Amino acid sequence: MSDADIAYKKAQIEIGRLKEAGKGILRLEGEAFRALDRLPPELAELTGLRVIRLCGTQVSDLEPLQGLTGLLKLHFDHTQVSSLASLQGLTSLQTLVASNTQVSDLRPIAQLESLAATSDIMGLSFHSTPATQRDAHLAAMAEIEGPRGRARQTLDYLRSLPPWPAPYTPDDSSPQPIGGEPETTKVKAAKAHIENLLNNPMLTRLSAQQFAGQIRTALHGINDLPEALLTMLEFADALEMIAPATERVTAPLGRAKLELRIAHLEATLERLHEQLEDKTKALEAAKVLAGNGAFGRNFTEEAGKQTAKLVFLIPKAVMWVGIYHAATHLLGAGNPVLQAFSSFMSNGAK
Repeated sequence: MSDADIAYKKAQIEIGRLKEAGKGILRLEGEAFRALDRLPPELAELTGLRVIRLCGTQVSDLEPLQGLTGLLKLHFDHTQVSSLASLQGLTSLQTLVASNTQVSDLRPIAQLESLAATSDIMGLSFHSTPATQRDAHLAAMAEIEGPRGRARQTLDYLRSLPPWPAPYTPDDSSPQPIGGEPETTKVKAAKAHIENLLNNPMLTRLSAQQFAGQIRTALHGINDLPEALLTMLEFADALEMIAPATERVTAPLGRAKLELRIAHLEATLERLHEQLEDKTKALEAAKVLAGNGAFGRNFTEEAGKQTAKLVFLIPKAVMWVGIYHAATHLLGAGNPVLQAFSSFMSNGAK
């Protein structure tokens, strides 16, 4: 009997033990399971599992997990897993650790919103994978320290990708879609506006950096940011990715990369719009800002005294801190996402 077969038998025994005991944590890791190269199908019967750890094994296929919809945490770092397709239906998953694996495509988890709600120190982790080696944006996101921010930006980015063959490489070429007619681009900004940004890379980069700094300065010193203000910071993160500090400010902009960043800005603005429509969330953000002296000083310096007064008089207007001007410049005044946001803010200011 091979080492892999011995480990497999041990895995079956452990699964049987858990099934009888009714416990919710399965650990198939450590020396006893190092040679494990496949998961027993009996694993699918443990519908009460909440945590699974497969770290450091030779497992390559996660198919037995696809029906475990109550699963909260899944760790399979340092394994041979290459596909996340079996995880698409795990809508309760809050922690997914896939670092140091063979995963080349993260798109199957793009709709798992539960990953962005975790307070776990790991959250969504996928560094040192083919996915990050082939996509500079994902490589940068994999290094974001905050688990919620890392998951949120990654999910938004994955949803902005066209249905191109995996692995997707964000360069200036456009791979062909797999069969059928190409989907319309998810970037809503007018082509003419995109062309203008591309033709003025220095202005585009400087504007993105300036607006990102404006938002961060205005929110500096505020602890325990509510959801809407966290989204504002994510907007700043997206702006900074248009003009990474590692790139020359005069360097030309690649079309594919810029369009993906613009799509991310649009997705973040849409989410902010939805949050502000929730009166509880909007009021929560307003109270935090109004009760913070640092915000008043910072915003007065960054955006002007009259607008600062407006913020404290109108709760729904608190999101004007750099957002509108940044969005107008980078998305274009005719952008439907920006128009919807502007209309909402204007109505809220009456």
